[in-house]
Amino acid sequence: GCPKGFIRSGSGCFKPVAKLQNWENSERNCYEEGLKIAEPEDPKNLAELLFLGIGGTIYKSHFWIGARGGRINGSVIAWNSGDPVPIPYPINNTWYSNYPRYNTSAYCLELYTGYYKVGPIYEKGCTAGIYSLCELICPLGFFHIGNRCYKAFSTGASSWEEARETCNQEHLTLAEPQDPTAVAHYLSTVTGQRNYWLGGRGDGNEFHWSAGEALPVNWAPWLPGSPGNKVGSNYCLSLTPEHRTTPLTTTKCNTKLYPLCQ
Repeated sequence: GCPKGFIRSGSGCFKPVAKLQNWENSERNCYEEGLKIAEPEDPKNLAELLFLGIGGTIYKSHFWIGARGGRINGSVIAWNSGDPVPIPYPINNTWYSNYPRYNTSAYCLELYTGYYKVGPIYEKGCTAGIYSLCELICPLGFFHIGNRCYKAFSTGASSWEEARETCNQEHLTLAEPQDPTAVAHYLSTVTGQRNYWLGGRGDGNEFHWSAGEALPVNWAPWLPGSPGNKVGSNYCLSLTPEHRTTPLTTTKCNTKLYPLCQ
C-alpha cells in the first residue's frame, strides 16, 4: 500500500499538492519532501482516480507532472528520469487530441483530471501556477540515496550468508552502494550505532561486489587499515555508519550484523 495522503496507480504512490505554483517550484517542492515530481506509468488511470476521489478528495484540477519539452535534441518531451514521453502513448486517449504541439523547453507536461476519458496530458507554459503531483521514490520502508532504494533491517542480526538470504527472500540483494559515505551518513543519523552487511566478499586477493566488480584497495571510503591483508573468503564487507567518511571495513563473515538490502 501507499502512505496516508498518497494514491496508488500502477506501481507508484502519488501525492496531490493543492498549491498553485509554476513547474520548477512544483519540482522543488516535491524534492524538499523527499519525493520526486510524478512520472506516472498510466497518466489516464491516475487522472481518473483523482477525478473520482479515490483518495478521499475529488480533484477536478490541473496538475504538473515530471516532464518537459526540448530535452533531447532540443525538441523531444522527456520525463525527468530521461526517457522520452511516448508519442502516441501506448494507452489510447492519454494525450489530449492534437498534442504534443510545442515540444520546447518553455512547455511542461500537465495532467488535467477532467479529461481523463479523452486525454488528460498536454503541454502548458511552465510558468503557469497550477497544482502538482509528487511521487514516492522508494517503496515504504526504504530510503533513497543516489539512484537506488535501500532497506536497512533493525532486527535479525546474522552472519553474512544469512543476511544475503534475508535480502533474497524479499527479492532484493545485499547493498552495493556507489556512495557508501552518503549511506553511512544517513544511517548514522537515523539508526545510530548498528553495523550492516554489504554485498562484498574477499576472494583471497581482493574484495569483490557480488556482481563481480572488484573494490579498489585505495577507495576513499575504506576505514584506515582496511582491507589490509583481510581479503580471504572468510572476510565480508561491512558498513560502520559511525565512521561516516570511512565506513567500509572487512569483518569475519560469521559475525552477526544487520542486513542492508537494495
